Amino acid sequence: MSADEAGKEFGYTKSTFYSLARDFKAELAADPGKDPFFSPPKLGRKLLESALEEKVAAMRKANMSVPEIKSALDGLGMPVSTQYINSVLKREGFAKLQCRSKAAKAARSCSPGWGNCRRRKPGHWISPPKSR
Repeated sequence: MSADEAGKEFGYTKSTFYSLARDFKAELAADPGKDPFFSPPKLGRKLLESALEEKVAAMRKANMSVPEIKSALDGLGMPVSTQYINSVLKREGFAKLQCRSKAAKAARSCSPGWGNCRRRKPGHWISPPKSR
């Protein structure tokens, strides 16, 4: 089958089909031992920066709960799951916080080290304005 016929069958122009073949041959030549068709899947979550883990630990040291840490990180543009935060805290050796009353949770303001943020509604933080 010619490149023109194969290209037409799969919806490519002749020159695009030649480009695909050229790139495929270059990939084969670059790593002959690699299987170009069945590469093993990369399992698990991509490793996040250790700076994020340090922020989580610092927020817990400021006595913030997991939902408060999640809300603060979301406000800073670093969305992570509560499960991830729990795993970081467990790895770092933090114990669970004692239960607080609803009044204590409602009266809690953002910790001094995290800027002048304020609550929009319970559990949702607005990040401090960025300086220009």
